Amino acid sequence: MTLPDLADRLLPWFRQQAREMPWRGCGDPWGILVSEVMLQQTQVATVVPYWQAFMATFPDPAALARAGEAEVMKAWEGLGYYRRARMLQRTARALMDHHGGQLPRTAKALEALPGIGPYTAGAVASLAFGEAVPAVDGNVLRVWSRWQGSREPIDLPRTRDRCAASLQPLIPVAAAGPFNESLMELGATVCTPRAPACGGCPIAGDCVAREDGSQALLPVKAGKIRVRSVVSVQLVLLGPRGAWLTKGPEEGLLAGLVALPSQWIDMAHPARSADLAPAPVLEALVILQTGLDASRAGARLLRRFPFRFTHLHADFWVYCLAWEDPERDPPGEGRWVSVEALSDLPWPTALRPVRDALSMQS
Repeated sequence: MTLPDLADRLLPWFRQQAREMPWRGCGDPWGILVSEVMLQQTQVATVVPYWQAFMATFPDPAALARAGEAEVMKAWEGLGYYRRARMLQRTARALMDHHGGQLPRTAKALEALPGIGPYTAGAVASLAFGEAVPAVDGNVLRVWSRWQGSREPIDLPRTRDRCAASLQPLIPVAAAGPFNESLMELGATVCTPRAPACGGCPIAGDCVAREDGSQALLPVKAGKIRVRSVVSVQLVLLGPRGAWLTKGPEEGLLAGLVALPSQWIDMAHPARSADLAPAPVLEALVILQTGLDASRAGARLLRRFPFRFTHLHADFWVYCLAWEDPERDPPGEGRWVSVEALSDLPWPTALRPVRDALSMQS
């Protein structure tokens, strides 16, 4: 397929079928960058209200750069993958320190910023500044794999590179952004992972997968990541000044968010109908009580619930225990927070049931 063929089929379809999104056509490079970061691993319908609220609070890199971490995490609360928020703030600070608060106009310069990879750099450079560079995300890879009939695993870097290289000469210089968006939109709404709507595809006539009936077999992936089962035992200490809260680690799962004293155990989940906690859960609870120098008696189960992280299937056992010494704080870093103020803090989605259960007791 030649450049005019592909562009002439995709662009009219996109003008008619493109979903409305508040960042489309906004003309604000910063707003486009924020949207691209939020859309990583997250659906459009979920992102829209977060993007609107985030842009109202942090309308430019300067506002995000000077914000406190807790304020940023609170604005991101519930969106998940919190590392994106911390990296976006690092990007904002780099823009203030080295670029006068303005986004660079080329993909190469954008990729040099912290937290920006090839896809985000290509998307922002083409959508915000019209640079004729590819933006290859999962949707584009799926469209390309079926269109080309490629059996190369799309989760390998070399396949992404090959896809980008094959699309590069097909990008119309005068419409680089709409061209890239049309491919993303096609993958998101028509060339979907399951049951693609080939009858509504503007490039179906040249699609190898449609011709040989291999849509369900493509794209190929090298291998799925194994999901691990874990049990998380969490302890809420309640005293006269509220609940004792700690802070998540600087990096990794639940980093920088509200945390509770906890123990994580690699084990299969006990039956949901079990009336009593299994021995490993009770042992972890004792370890927590000992480490906090808390009473060994009186702990009660507050909530038990499942939560699915990307690579972890967690079974949460959350216990509540009264702190009996008002003159002394538990050892380690932490603070007392009144139950009424719990909702003001940045809670990870996984622990929201705990926050809600505590708030209902107030």
